[in-house]
Amino acid sequence: MIQRLSLRSTLRLALFGLSLAVIGGCGETRSELDQLETTSQELASTLRWGDPLRLAEFIDPSLREQLSPRGLAAERWRQVRVAVFRAEPPTLISPSQAQQSVSFELINQNTQAVRELSSALTWRYDEQAKRWWLTSGLPELAPR
Repeated sequence: MIQRLSLRSTLRLALFGLSLAVIGGCGETRSELDQLETTSQELASTLRWGDPLRLAEFIDPSLREQLSPRGLAAERWRQVRVAVFRAEPPTLISPSQAQQSVSFELINQNTQAVRELSSALTWRYDEQAKRWWLTSGLPELAPR
């Protein structure tokens, strides 16, 4: 018995196939995207379990001085615990740039208040270093 696919299902299947063809045709890009996934997971791990001061290690070295949290901003990162970190799969903007939507559930360690924060991260692939760097900086933890 042959089942008919709805137009919506057919379009989804076609888009999925097209995505696989584009990704499959770019072996190097696929490898770089896998590397970005790994870097994103390392960032999540550092956010959840690591020292907040290590977060600067993910920022592009050419922007690190400008984008690293310092002073009050660094103190805010030390004051919170990331309870939940959700990251959408990264989307390539160009062969060397990607964007990623992320959301956090933060717990203020002093007040135990929980809040959610969403942000878009921008990444740059460094061909020479063979790694991804954060070019958007970390989300601002402004007081409520």
